[in-house]
Amino acid sequence: LAWIAGQPGAWPDKGHHYASGEDLKKQVVLINDARVPETYTGVWSVMVDGKKVAEGKLEGELAVSEIAKLPITASMPEVGDKTEGEIVLQAKVGARDFEDRFPFRVYPNESTAKKTAHAAQNVVLYDPLGKTGPYLKKLGIPFSTMTGDWASLQPQQLLVIGEGALTKKDAWLEAWANFAEKGGRVLLLAQPPDWWKDKTAFRVSEYVSRRFWPTAGSAHHPLVAGLDGEDFRDWRGSGLNAPETKHLELDKALRSTPVYGWHWGNRGSVSGGALEKPHWAGWTPLLEGEFDLGYTPLMELDLGKGKMVLCSLDLAQRTERDPVADAMMYRLAAYLDAPVSQPKPSRAVAFTGTEEEAKWLQRMGLEIKPGQERQAGDLWIVGRATGTAYDKLQAHADQGGKVLVLEAAAASLPAGVSLKRKAYGAKPDVPEWDVTEGVSLGDLRTRFDLKLNLLEGDSIELGSSGLLGRVAGQEGGEIVYLQMHPLGLVDDKAPFLRFTNWRSNRLVAQLAANLGASNSHNFGVFERPTDLYDPIPLAGPWKVKDEYLLEAAPDLQNTNTDRGRESATSGWQQPDFDDADWQVAQMPGHVEDLKEEYADKDGAFWFRKTVNIPKQWAGQDLVLSLDRLDDFDVTYWNGTKVGGISEKNPEAWSVERVYRVPGWAVKEGENVIAIRLFDRFGGGGMMAHNPKRLNLTLASPPELPSAYVPGFRMDRENGDSPFRYFRW
Repeated sequence: LAWIAGQPGAWPDKGHHYASGEDLKKQVVLINDARVPETYTGVWSVMVDGKKVAEGKLEGELAVSEIAKLPITASMPEVGDKTEGEIVLQAKVGARDFEDRFPFRVYPNESTAKKTAHAAQNVVLYDPLGKTGPYLKKLGIPFSTMTGDWASLQPQQLLVIGEGALTKKDAWLEAWANFAEKGGRVLLLAQPPDWWKDKTAFRVSEYVSRRFWPTAGSAHHPLVAGLDGEDFRDWRGSGLNAPETKHLELDKALRSTPVYGWHWGNRGSVSGGALEKPHWAGWTPLLEGEFDLGYTPLMELDLGKGKMVLCSLDLAQRTERDPVADAMMYRLAAYLDAPVSQPKPSRAVAFTGTEEEAKWLQRMGLEIKPGQERQAGDLWIVGRATGTAYDKLQAHADQGGKVLVLEAAAASLPAGVSLKRKAYGAKPDVPEWDVTEGVSLGDLRTRFDLKLNLLEGDSIELGSSGLLGRVAGQEGGEIVYLQMHPLGLVDDKAPFLRFTNWRSNRLVAQLAANLGASNSHNFGVFERPTDLYDPIPLAGPWKVKDEYLLEAAPDLQNTNTDRGRESATSGWQQPDFDDADWQVAQMPGHVEDLKEEYADKDGAFWFRKTVNIPKQWAGQDLVLSLDRLDDFDVTYWNGTKVGGISEKNPEAWSVERVYRVPGWAVKEGENVIAIRLFDRFGGGGMMAHNPKRLNLTLASPPELPSAYVPGFRMDRENGDSPFRYFRW
């Protein structure tokens, strides 16, 4: 084999961005897998803008199974703009010919970038951990430092929250909102993924992300204009905002794959913690990637006269600088240092439609009033099949108002516009309208050929094959039509439409925000819903004791049989039983790992755990999730049997245990779970791949406000998290 590999010491590296005057360093890797020594010859050349800037020859001999790594070096020329380059390799190993090409890009150097970037003069940095200040100094971006006195902020300033600065929750949320409302700008840089998970309502990518694209509806935004997917791919070095390793404890035996696989190294990271786009909020994603384009490391929100940008790109904390990462920091400073020139007007929302739709819009975070109470300049949302005549919509738009029509009926349409029912499932496009800023291809894709009433006609501006339509009004007013209604995508018989439903909800929320609607979830995403109704975790310390031990069964044809419960254990399931002398063990886990005497044994084992139940849960039915128990079990709650699987089921080891605890058995304070488990063969114990799946939940929890459409599930093997399907 022969190919172009990464820099010396890091041959898997895919970094492909270089600044003017910088040295490009790569390698040619040659492998001889033949059973005799082989000679090799070849040439490589480095091209920039079609011109050769470096070349070299290859000549030598490879021993049997030898791997040679030969350097490629070149000095990058001065460029005034982003310029394409390519390394070309032609080699011969023995009788075989090889050719490889590696594209790269050259960017203006720092001094050029500084000249073209607006000189930031109003930057105030909150950086208690000191992770961002040195980086801004290297870039030449001036700033003053603050310690958290949010009340001292002035509207003309740009507040930069440094990487990793928010290790705890304090009074910053209301202060930021007030600051931005008066004209301030807030830039929140990358925080550790666990901070987003633990302290906010955002859902976060489980993996380090190495590629993003400008969101289709935001491709011309100043922060990403002129950049593409190659710019936001495989940045040089490694980001340090996420752990370099996960789920790897090499000193411990590992009996199964962790639920999110293993992770070793962040090389090439662009973001260590991309956020799932909120379904129900007015945040505008500027970059997108990961599964279904559903995640973003860059979003902005208009707040009164000001603005806020969330940026979870790995900028300051990198093992190597990357020209695009530096350019993004310059762009952010330039974009946010200047006052917002034309703040987006906030509009009251009037609604005409069904009661079901009204409740849905309120859950989305919109504050609505009846359609008949609308005023000139309001945003008027018109629900499906309302029969509202087009002339009423046009009159509102001609008064400077905005109209969003969901699944228009024929009576809603202007002259010359009709509806045609046909399949919609082809690759969508995002029209370049102001109202579609932040809209993704993923928001418009149905994932299934749906029959929809699509728009046709010459008197309406059409987008995405007639799924979207737009009619201009006077004084800046307009009517926007969307012919896919999220409520029409909720069908228990078609669970595959759930992702389409989620994305179409996000589409409606984005269109409404772009038309001027405020949303209670905009800042609600920072307020994690109360943990009062969160699952109670059961992973961790349990009390464990063996009832009796048996010699390990030799094979599946000769497994051990439970000889029945011994009389000495008659009270072991009772809440008042004294288990002080039982072994404390971390679960989930294998009993064979608990004691040396258990290593080659089967038999009956008991597990007990005391859980504290809050007052709000007392008397309510609970769901006890234990994932898999190997092999057979009888499970008790406060001495009452609530479930179990007997020896009649030979596949019991693979069955998820989900038991309902009756409300009459649930009391405030201490409650005891007891499990008698019989291991008939092989490894035994509490076998959950994911410790989070050992938990207690309310059988009928109250619905809490959320920026995401309800229904996201992790309670089955094929859950909704796309990151369950990776291993590395």
